[in-house]
Order: sequence, then structure tokens, then C-alpha cells
Amino acid sequence: MALDFANTLPEYILRKGDLCTMAHGLELRAPMLDHVWLEKLFAVDDGARFTEPAKRMLAGAMPQLAALDLFGRKKRGFNPPLRDWLRQDLAPRLAGLGGRLAAASDGLLDAAAVDAFAAAYQAGDEALAEQLLQLLILDESLAQLRRLAAEA
Repeated sequence: MALDFANTLPEYILRKGDLCTMAHGLELRAPMLDHVWLEKLFAVDDGARFTEPAKRMLAGAMPQLAALDLFGRKKRGFNPPLRDWLRQDLAPRLAGLGGRLAAASDGLLDAAAVDAFAAAYQAGDEALAEQLLQLLILDESLAQLRRLAAEA
């Protein structure tokens, strides 16, 4: 468990979860910030909280999902649909990405290099998908910061 916590969790699971949720403006781990929810969870008896299979106590809250056997079947991973996002929904945002990031970073990011990176992805280099998504997220984050600064 310690190895998973140190390696798999931050390098894979949280990263993929963050990519998926950020693309939709959601926060995957928000319930852990809810102190009322945590207090109620910690008040549950250990015998009911630590079940076999895990999380069995949640089944009562979702009887309409019982047919899916969510608590009995093996866990499965998933990959976010980066190709669909980058080739469809986010494709229009690739135009001018280098210029926007260069301007927003006061030239720390080279416009030509960013645009070449995006062009390489568009030409078929699928290995660049995650990094390109990160550049798009950076672009949006910096744009939101600029808007907030302008409002202040």
C-alpha cells in the first residue's frame, strides 16, 4: 500500500482523474474537503466502515444501481478520451495556442515551439496528447487569472 501511495496514486490514478475532471470543470477529491461528511464517516463503526468487499456500506445509498454489482466486481481502470477531446471538442483552442501562452508567460514559453508541438500532435503523434492537454489547461488557467486581475 505504501508503494501504491508513493508511486501509482500520484503518478497515475490522481493524474488521470485530474485530467478527466478538469476537462469538465469538476474536482475529483472535493468530498475530502467536506468536514461534515468526514465527521459522519469517522462516526461509523469500524465493522460497518471496513467491509468485504470494500465500500459495501455505500450500497444502501444507491439501491437503483444494485444490478451493476459495483461492490462485487473487480476494479477496472480507464483512460480519459484524450484523442476525442483534442481532435474534436478542444481542437479549435489549438489555433494560436503558442502565441497566447507566449504572451501570458511574458515569453517564457516559446510560441513557435508550442505551435510546433501542437502541429506534431495534429500530424499524428498521439504520444503528445497528455502534454498538449496540459498546455491547454495552462492556457485556460492563465486566461482566467488575467480576467480576475482585470476585474480587480
